[in-house]
Amino acid sequence: MLKAVIFDMDGTLIDSERLGRRAWHQAAQELGCSDVITDDLLVTFTGLQPAPVKALLVEAVGSEELANRLLERSSDIRVNELAPTELEPKAGARKVLADLKALGIHRALATSTVRPAALRSLDLAGLNGQLDSITTGDECEHGKPAPDIFLLAASRAGAAPEECAVVEDSPNGARAGHTAGMAVYFVPDLIAPTDEVRGLATEVLPSLNELIPALESRFGALGE
Repeated sequence: MLKAVIFDMDGTLIDSERLGRRAWHQAAQELGCSDVITDDLLVTFTGLQPAPVKALLVEAVGSEELANRLLERSSDIRVNELAPTELEPKAGARKVLADLKALGIHRALATSTVRPAALRSLDLAGLNGQLDSITTGDECEHGKPAPDIFLLAASRAGAAPEECAVVEDSPNGARAGHTAGMAVYFVPDLIAPTDEVRGLATEVLPSLNELIPALESRFGALGE
């Protein structure tokens, strides 16, 4: 029986990854390191908490000072210049959240983003109040691909892992959900599913619009 659906936020419920990528590239251009901040590097950041992102960035640019400047400037661009006017929910997000509410299924968020930033993003995207519980990266010692954040979200929903479905757009998130013992639905955003991800996922979906039928296929009739 399905009791809870646990959503990632960036790139899954909210169309924010594209804004983040633009912010990184603009910051890199301003700071003279566009040759280092590539899309391939940015893919490795997806789903991670701030500390491992910084470690990868320091390794890439060879300077902690430059890494800190990049982090600060890219965040400023994303949060203050792009998000206020361009942040939107992903296609199907509002409807699937409304459908799950009608079915009496707990709608949880599990994001690597820290709580203040997550709440601001939800508000800007018009999804404030559309989730029953929110678990953020600053509440877990070990971020994705460790399963901790999904297990905590399940506990808050009053559900066992086998009673939960995870919806993700990143390989690290898919790994975390699978390790947590949950059904994983991968909805690609900027990262195409690899063979590994296809092996971890219960199903790969083209968008959130296909989620409810996929859940019914796996768990049977919902809300009963």
